[in-house]
Amino acid sequence: MLYDQHRDRIYSIARKLLDAPTEAKDALQEIFVRIWLHREKLRDVQQFSSYINTITRNHLLNLLRKQVNGKAMVAEMTIRSEAPENVNPMETRELREAIYGAVNQLPPQQKKVFELSRMEGLRLEEIAEHMQISRETVKKHLAQANFNLRTSLKANASVLFIIIFPHL
Repeated sequence: MLYDQHRDRIYSIARKLLDAPTEAKDALQEIFVRIWLHREKLRDVQQFSSYINTITRNHLLNLLRKQVNGKAMVAEMTIRSEAPENVNPMETRELREAIYGAVNQLPPQQKKVFELSRMEGLRLEEIAEHMQISRETVKKHLAQANFNLRTSLKANASVLFIIIFPHL
């Protein structure tokens, strides 16, 4: 009954945001599976339409975030394969090593939170659940990781500048 009542609206929203009808159908199914898996929470829900809107929004944002991350990787690989004369592999490798080096210097919890957030695209709630810590703790770890990375990369700014702009 809930599916019949809400599917057209959710599919319409998903179709507008996602690239293909099949992706929108998959998203619709995933949203209702998520509701089913957490059905024990429905007893506490007072406004189901608000509840389903929130689940839909969060799910579609996660899908879009994953699409963007995937497209960025494809674009980076395309740039490297199509224009090797414009991209010095040594500079790219050195820059990547500087960034990964800074990430590897983070304390273990910060590093884990940063990787789950920025590299795997997980939401704060998902990270909290995965690591069995509070959402606020995740936020603090992520903020501190970002601060530490900025500090580390600023300290090495002259090296990064030379790597990125070697001919200046």
